[in-house]
Amino acid sequence: MRQAFVLVLSTLAFVVRAMGQSPNTIEGVSWRLIGISKLEPTTFDQSPRAIARFENGRLRGFSGCNRFTGSYALVGDRLDIGNQTHTVNKCSDAATDVEQLLKFAFKMPVHYAITDGDLELVSDAGISMVFEAEPARALEGVEWVVVELNDGNNTFVEPGAGTTMSLSFRGDGALVGNSGCNLFKAAYTRDGERLSIGNAAATHRACKEMNVMERERALTDALMATRSWALRGELLDLLLADGKRALTAERAVLSVEK
Repeated sequence: MRQAFVLVLSTLAFVVRAMGQSPNTIEGVSWRLIGISKLEPTTFDQSPRAIARFENGRLRGFSGCNRFTGSYALVGDRLDIGNQTHTVNKCSDAATDVEQLLKFAFKMPVHYAITDGDLELVSDAGISMVFEAEPARALEGVEWVVVELNDGNNTFVEPGAGTTMSLSFRGDGALVGNSGCNLFKAAYTRDGERLSIGNAAATHRACKEMNVMERERALTDALMATRSWALRGELLDLLLADGKRALTAERAVLSVEK
């Protein structure tokens, strides 16, 4: 049963894999979750993508809402993960479901294999996962976490305490993300560095935390006003028509405290 499920996930990975050089090692790569067992596909699709990075005995990651860190050891094809610490952001139900499965999976030994550049993990907890490598120096296929945004008055504000705003530009022309309270989806078009983002459809949760809804509106306005994009190292700037920043985001795994 385990092998059959991994085969299904491997087929999915082959279909959605971005073009680029395939890694042949688990370490030093930002791995993006593209499939997990014991979760309905529709629920998984509603969650921002989780990220895991294994490097020099240290695990850093992003569950789709919360960031986590821990230790690990490699023994042959077995991955033993030590205690993890997590931030305590509010998460959507879908992101919470993914996070809880990852926590459960990583509490037990995990066996891994790299097949055609994708990382397959099978936990002794009975959970199978497939990850793809995030592309380097690219807009699409990366999970971005907002670090500051223009509030419309050329003042830059950070997401509120305990709030994560995330963005992912997918290869099918859809921008999906978490605006701090609600999940959203919008169409976008890109021509080189030029970028246009359409109206967003969002869920309708009412969050009571201070300034969350105001920050949400600022994010929506910033996205719709975006006209181009640029990278500064591992930072993404979305830019207005006059070249000023609409927002700045970083790769999800980098927002784990070093």
